[in-house]
Amino acid sequence: RVSKEMAVARGQETRKCYFPGHGYVDAPVSVFDLLDEGWRASGPAIVESSLTTVVVNPGVEVVKAASGSLIMNLAEMK
Repeated sequence: RVSKEMAVARGQETRKCYFPGHGYVDAPVSVFDLLDEGWRASGPAIVESSLTTVVVNPGVEVVKAASGSLIMNLAEMK
């Protein structure tokens, strides 16, 4: 689990990522454990936890469900 203090200590709010067709972009980084139910974002984005890192491609919508899962809508992915 990533603590809020650890997330702030990292001091990294964005990370440069490469996506084919988009080149290098600055993707916002969110800490999974700090996200409330119903949190939403549009890619590009990164969601980190102590167990995994989720990369959200440009144009993809992601939401944190009540179950704690991240649900991605790939319909808009290009």
